[in-house]
Amino acid sequence: MFTNGDKRWIQNWKPKGVNMKPSKRLVDVLDDKGVDPKYREFWNKMFAKMNTLLVAMETSKGNYNIDDPEIRWVSDRIEYWNSEERILTSEEMSVANHYWKKYKND
Repeated sequence: MFTNGDKRWIQNWKPKGVNMKPSKRLVDVLDDKGVDPKYREFWNKMFAKMNTLLVAMETSKGNYNIDDPEIRWVSDRIEYWNSEERILTSEEMSVANHYWKKYKND
């Protein structure tokens, strides 16, 4: 049924990634009570910058609508951090970086 080559391949087969080094995944930086204390300082600084971004956006837009999607997005992320210690995903960090570049010089 199997050739000798097939039998050798089956015998030597190992799943991919067996010898991979562990990475810092989101679950690695969270503990049962929220963000691991060794990462908390980083996230506190990150959300301080998000607060600075929010002020820059409000200043730039002047008389803005309370439902402005950009301002709402930033303020929601800050509120999530303050209430639940929810950190940003990589996609959210990219969006925040885009807004930072857009409003930091205004």
